[in-house]
Amino acid sequence: MIIESRDIGEFLQAAQGKSYEDILVMAESEATSAERLMYRQRHRMAPRTPPGTRYASQLKRFISFMRYGIKPAGIDAEQLDVYRDLRRSSLGRPVRRS
Repeated sequence: MIIESRDIGEFLQAAQGKSYEDILVMAESEATSAERLMYRQRHRMAPRTPPGTRYASQLKRFISFMRYGIKPAGIDAEQLDVYRDLRRSSLGRPVRRS
């Protein structure tokens, strides 16, 4: 896993300046790692939401936005602006805002 803190903000900072393809590969790898960690730790944890669950869900929404450009449910305007800026810079063309 790239981001040990499981913070989407840190992941987005790490993705700055990378190509579109590199960002998708990073996000998919990070989401897979977070889910694997969640399943590995499930048997040791009390019945509550594992910490990797939220992070993996955030990454999946980010991946969906990067691929399709559609606003994911559950993110605020500030986060959406970060997603849009990152997508625009990685694609090298403007992204239309709705």
